[in-house]
Amino acid sequence: MSRIYKYPLQLTEQQKINMPTGAKVIHVAVQREAICLWAIVDPDQPVESRSFGILGTGQPDFNPKEMRHLVSVLMSDVTFGWHVFEPSDPKELR
Repeated sequence: MSRIYKYPLQLTEQQKINMPTGAKVIHVAVQREAICLWAIVDPDQPVESRSFGILGTGQPDFNPKEMRHLVSVLMSDVTFGWHVFEPSDPKELR
């Protein structure tokens, strides 16, 4: 049975999130001053480690061909945006 799970993200260039295999990201937004990701998951599936990155506006060493943009968010306590990405190559998700 599918469910929607929430995963808080860290403000870091690279991070791994453990989620059930086949999870489908459906939304990313700021909630209570934290960037969170919501995904449709099947909790009965084995867990896999997926990579996500958060880059600030103007941050160097960015290659958009290697990343899939999920969303850009603005937080109330900063003057620039954060941009959430996932590797475009599925092999990078493990």
